[in-house]
Amino acid sequence: MSDRALIVVTRVAAPWRGIPTEEWVASREHLLDAVCAQTFRHMTQPVSWVWRTCVERADQVAEIRDRIYPQAVLAVGAVGTVDAAAPNHDKFVTARIDSDDAWLPTELDALAGRWLPPDTIVNYHMGWQLDWPTGRISNHGWPNKEQQGPFLALTHDGRSRMLGVGGDHTKVRSRYEHVRHVSRRAWIQVTHGGNIKNAWRNRTPLDREHRRKVLERSHIRWEKP
Repeated sequence: MSDRALIVVTRVAAPWRGIPTEEWVASREHLLDAVCAQTFRHMTQPVSWVWRTCVERADQVAEIRDRIYPQAVLAVGAVGTVDAAAPNHDKFVTARIDSDDAWLPTELDALAGRWLPPDTIVNYHMGWQLDWPTGRISNHGWPNKEQQGPFLALTHDGRSRMLGVGGDHTKVRSRYEHVRHVSRRAWIQVTHGGNIKNAWRNRTPLDREHRRKVLERSHIRWEKP
């Protein structure tokens, strides 16, 4: 049984090449609601979902939070801890998820109950990719376990580091003593034309039945545009 509180961090309006505009933040709300928040609505284990935002967009993000998932905790500015997340705990396992992606709720439930030693990175290297405009889903991931992808969790002892998600995921391994690999497909990465880096590139879509099962397990609310 785990002795660590589960934290999941999402950069809803954190600076990236400047302060995000109000229009950009507003444009992310639909996917945040239909994709990302579905993970937390269907979990059975305790979790603190932390939304990072810059000071300039804090009020806007708070309004979105109240509409979508009022239990989410805001981390405003470059803070390393927030009192409202997992109070009375000082050991954590912290995962990350982008505002337009999703974990399988069952995988985060399993992570919440897993005993992990200090100085550990958990690598979730296999998942799916969902092309939002068409609804196509394909297998996706990093079959080479030595290549660290963005879907990961880190253990932290002490509240000062509780929100840490490792920075550049391609370089995070060198800072951790233990690596645990999870080979089950555990996440859904969404492409939608507004992604910063990710795109659907000549992938082989799943058949209709397998696609239905992925959407059912993830609880993603896809509707044809």
